[in-house]
Amino acid sequence: MFGWFAPTCPVDLISKVWVERRLSWLIERFGADRILNAPRVLPTNEFFPETYNGIPEDLPVLFARVCHYMGADPSRFRLERFTESERPEALGMYYEAEQGSPTISIKDEILADQESVIAVMAHEIAHDLLLGSKLLNGDEEDHEQLTDLLPVALGMGTFHCNTAIKQKSGIEGQISYWQISKSGYLTASLCGYAMGVIEYLRQSKTTPSAKYLGIDASEAMRSGFRYLQKSGDCLIDRHHPERIDLPQLEPIDPGIHGFASRCLYVLQNWNDGKSLSPAQVAAVQICLARKEPAIQCTAILVLTQSQPIPESVAEQILEKLLSSDPTVREFAAIIIPRLGLPANHITRIGDPLVEILLNLLKDPSTSVAVAAAHALGSFGPDALVAVPRILPLLVAASARLSPDSESLFESLELIVGNLQQYLNENPEVIGSGHRELIFDFLRAREPQ
Repeated sequence: MFGWFAPTCPVDLISKVWVERRLSWLIERFGADRILNAPRVLPTNEFFPETYNGIPEDLPVLFARVCHYMGADPSRFRLERFTESERPEALGMYYEAEQGSPTISIKDEILADQESVIAVMAHEIAHDLLLGSKLLNGDEEDHEQLTDLLPVALGMGTFHCNTAIKQKSGIEGQISYWQISKSGYLTASLCGYAMGVIEYLRQSKTTPSAKYLGIDASEAMRSGFRYLQKSGDCLIDRHHPERIDLPQLEPIDPGIHGFASRCLYVLQNWNDGKSLSPAQVAAVQICLARKEPAIQCTAILVLTQSQPIPESVAEQILEKLLSSDPTVREFAAIIIPRLGLPANHITRIGDPLVEILLNLLKDPSTSVAVAAAHALGSFGPDALVAVPRILPLLVAASARLSPDSESLFESLELIVGNLQQYLNENPEVIGSGHRELIFDFLRAREPQ
């Protein structure tokens, strides 16, 4: 009665916004009727009445059914097979021919598992619906995730969830492949949440597909559906799904700061390379004060578009250097060079900026320590006191062949000028063993 048992969203904020934003994108392109009235395809005889023996001869009929449920024409494709020895990394492949029909190919070794075959077919058909129709070009950052989401939107989510905890996908030239494995793009929980969103948009009373899902996906679907029913916290208007209910970017509506997902969505849309208006900067300050790390990080990111960054906003960012969330600390350190503050700047909490960054060089998160070193490098010789603490980070990064070594080296050179000369003149700043590793790193960078 005090809100102790209020339903919560089962996925993190960034994933929630991505699912809803991309579902809205699919509704816009495929139509609300096609997606929200798609049959909930289940692993039952009602949907797959033909006997399946797991032999090649069974594939054409099964493929025609999957095409039917996804709104694709089976006669458009060539259906082929391949073996483990030919493509060990893939379970299915899709590729467009320069002339003739696109090809979908299924691995022989999975034929015994009908659900896996259905899931692979659905994924490869989704590639054709997106790539073949020129809705995507394959270069999109979330291309593979979106290809995983489309079968879920078209009613095939049960198979996606049940045949894979996660998937691995990829594109090599003109060939797209898919592999069920332990690492990949959309988790079963994320797909379950997407199925819950769709039921919410259908204005369903229950989640009928949930009982056919594995535990993770089933719980995400049910809890996500309950959360949306109770809160209404969805970027898509369930009463008018063809009209995407996304907040206007300007003028600033204070209401966007209610739901975290709306706030994050607006910030993500401001991250478009355009300079922020004064009203947007004021809104970003409100977002920086929110508790959600994803919103704080995105707010810091969009501030990189503001020139100059107001002093009041800069002080808010400096406070984030002490955040309990490592990603927030990292983002705050990354933007320090943009603030134009001197190394001896006294922050609102009373500590010199350089001292806070020196402490971050010992942060348990390597990415935070590297970001702090980068920030210190922007102060040039005024950060000379940081050199003995940055050098061990460079040694560790070089030893593990980390790309962080280049960033750390650049930071040191900004502070001392020529690092090799500095080490020769100040041998006491680093032990002999570490000294040799540093010089090995410097020799490796010399032109051959």
